[in-house]
Amino acid sequence: LLERRGTPLDYVPIVAPRSGTVVTKNVVEGTAHRAGMTLMRIADLSRVWVEAQIYEADLETVTLGMPVDISLPNLPNVSFEGNVDFIYPFLDAQSRTVRIRLGLANSDGRLKPDMYADVRLNADLGERLVVTVEAVNFAGERRVVFEDLGDGLLAHRTIRTGFTAGGQIEVVDGLE
Repeated sequence: LLERRGTPLDYVPIVAPRSGTVVTKNVVEGTAHRAGMTLMRIADLSRVWVEAQIYEADLETVTLGMPVDISLPNLPNVSFEGNVDFIYPFLDAQSRTVRIRLGLANSDGRLKPDMYADVRLNADLGERLVVTVEAVNFAGERRVVFEDLGDGLLAHRTIRTGFTAGGQIEVVDGLE
C-alpha cells in the first residue's frame, strides 16, 4: 500500500474484524504497540448476560430455560424478560450461593456491562400452604404461629417453613 501510494500516512486505519461496541481500549496517542498486542476489545451487546446468585436452599426451584424478570435501579419503571441460560456447577462456600447466567435481548442498548440488576425468578411451585410472613414469630430456630380456635381463644403452633415469596411463607409442617 505504501509502495503504491508513494507517501506515508499520518494515521493508519485499523479495521475491526466485526462490528460491535468498544469495551476496552488499550491504545492512546503516542504509544507504540507490537504485533499481536490487543489494541481494543469489541463486544456485541445486542444480547447480554446477567449473572445472579441463588441461595443454596432455593436452588431446587431453578431450572434451565425458566423465565425471569429483570429490573434495574436506574430504570425503575422498566422490566426486561429473559431466561436462565446456565447454572454454574459449583457452590460458593462463603456465601452459600450458586451463580446462574441469564440471557437477555438488548437491541436498544440500554443494558450496559457491570450494571446492577434485580432478578425475579418465576418458579411454579404448585399449590402450597402459606401464611403471611407477619403471622410467623421467629423464636431462634423455632417458627410459631397462632391458630384462632374461636371465642377469642388462640393456640400456638410450632411450624416448619419453606420458601418465601411475595410476603407469603410456605408452611411445610405443623398446620393443615
